[in-house]
Amino acid sequence: MNKISIFLVLTFSACVLCAGTIEEIREAYNEANEMIKNDEYYRTDISVNSHNLSFPAVGIYNRQITMFWESRPWSETVYGIVKIHIKSEISAAGYYDEYLFDEEGNLIFCYREGGYDEIERRYYFSGDRLLRLIAEGTVHDNPDEQQKREAADVLKAAEGLKIAFNGLHNYN
Repeated sequence: MNKISIFLVLTFSACVLCAGTIEEIREAYNEANEMIKNDEYYRTDISVNSHNLSFPAVGIYNRQITMFWESRPWSETVYGIVKIHIKSEISAAGYYDEYLFDEEGNLIFCYREGGYDEIERRYYFSGDRLLRLIAEGTVHDNPDEQQKREAADVLKAAEGLKIAFNGLHNYN
């Protein structure tokens, strides 16, 4: 009986910790959106194929990337990425992605929608660990291997975006 009680306490504590982390990510997301709405962040806009030329073997192809960032003169990295929005049109499919970063530049949340399959995904991260995936309204707190591979692709995309951001904003 004592071992069962300890297991239940540890399981409950882990769920509370996870719920707190998810709630903190949601608060950071809402705060970033409010600051974006109030024009409180610097903003960098990138337009890919802005003249809408037909792309070989694809047809329609364009992408709008908006990077929201803040100046952090007290920090080692003077410019800090906060959030990135990406709106893409590729052939007959539209895509929309959002990436939210913490103050250390780690991805903590990604929202993706669109494509031919009309997906809607929310990824919650702590470091490189996927805490939760919400796919088409279904919550996955224990992601399977396919979902973990998807999350690894999201993390890789976020790293590429951070490299692009740093290349545009750090003039050393």
